[in-house]
Amino acid sequence: QFYVLYCTNLYICVPAIKAVRALYAQYHEEVFINGEFSDDAFESFVRTEELCQIPLSQPWFFVAVLICWTATVWADLMESFQYISLWCSLRKPSASHFAIVEARDGSVLLVAADAKTKAFALITIFMPKVLIAVMLWWLGASWLVATTSFQSLLLNAVALA
Repeated sequence: QFYVLYCTNLYICVPAIKAVRALYAQYHEEVFINGEFSDDAFESFVRTEELCQIPLSQPWFFVAVLICWTATVWADLMESFQYISLWCSLRKPSASHFAIVEARDGSVLLVAADAKTKAFALITIFMPKVLIAVMLWWLGASWLVATTSFQSLLLNAVALA
């Protein structure tokens, strides 16, 4: 999963961010003459329509989309923290066991775990899950801000969720 996140950043987010930065740099270079905004230069700027489709050109709409994406990741994080809390609240088993598992109504239920088992689960399952969620939020937000049209922004936000 970490490799997929790495490749997502490398092949999707970074090129998208570079493209938006290049567009904005071109805008600044051509429209600001001697550090001053020029209405005439803006009127003759050939990529005006593309520039006006950058999400930050409509901050309220972009913030609404970003809040939806953040809420999706937040729900996953809250679920992870709930699992961590439940895992940490498991009672200690007797000295001869590292965990106690019971069968109830056709399900298997972990009812006790020692400190080493809890630490192992926290380090190998829950912490990576939380880290992946945070990294996914950052990559998703970066990708959304670098989207070059409002249609793509909305489609990308739905795809992320």
